[in-house]
Amino acid sequence: MAASGPLQLTLGIIKPSVAAHQPHVQEIMQTIKRSGLEIVRSKRIHWREQDAEEFYGEHRGRFYFPRLVFENWDTTWWIDQRNKGVEFL
Repeated sequence: MAASGPLQLTLGIIKPSVAAHQPHVQEIMQTIKRSGLEIVRSKRIHWREQDAEEFYGEHRGRFYFPRLVFENWDTTWWIDQRNKGVEFL
């Protein structure tokens, strides 16, 4: 990939209701790859309430915080890279 700007890493998270269906996850990952983004790493994660509270800590006290952390669930995370990747999305 030719350097046309700063290399950016982007964290993507597939929400649990979608991640529960592996064919949907595969379709999403293929769409990302076809778009030109390079997936550096992907991982299926069992997300615990404690993990969510730490990750979303800056939102503590907001009305939507309980919805972010209310239960344990499985999800798929990935990191992609691209020059000016955030602008691309």
